[in-house]
Order: sequence, then C-alpha cells, then structure tokens
Amino acid sequence: MANDFVKRLTEPTPNPHSNRCSMGHVLSQVSDDERKALEHAIDQVRQSLKNQTSLQTGYTSRWLSRVLSEFNFSVSDRMIRRHCVGDCSCES
Repeated sequence: MANDFVKRLTEPTPNPHSNRCSMGHVLSQVSDDERKALEHAIDQVRQSLKNQTSLQTGYTSRWLSRVLSEFNFSVSDRMIRRHCVGDCSCES
C-alpha cells in the first residue's frame, strides 16, 4: 500500500480539462435547445451580477450551479461568476 501511495504522489495523471472553463465544457455537451436556454440563463446571471439585482431576480450563480447539478453537471457558483465576467479560459 505504501508503494501505491508513493507512486500516486510522484506520478500525477494530467487532467485533460484542467485548463478549460467548466461552463464552456457544459455548453459544448448539451443540445442546441439546451445551449440556447443555458446561454439565456447565463446572460440573466451576468446582467444580475452587473446590476447587483441577483437577490431580486433569482438569477444567481448559486441557483444556476444547483440547476446544473440537478442534471449531473458539476460547475461551482464561483466558476459561473468567473464565466459571466469573462475571467475564464473560454471565449465567452
């Protein structure tokens, strides 16, 4: 067991998605209709962040993270905020 532990600590396996925005990844995985709805939701979250109206509108990064989680997409609310403000690795 100790040798397995040492091996895992000295031979990391690169993650092919490590430099990729999680939202960009989800957008590339969904159907056209789902992508349109998701882009609309992202735009609403973006506007709510910009106008500081998230609490009034309900369009929050946490809400979107929970919705995505319900459908087995793991995207943190922090990553959603980064995507919305353009501070991520994708072109959006």
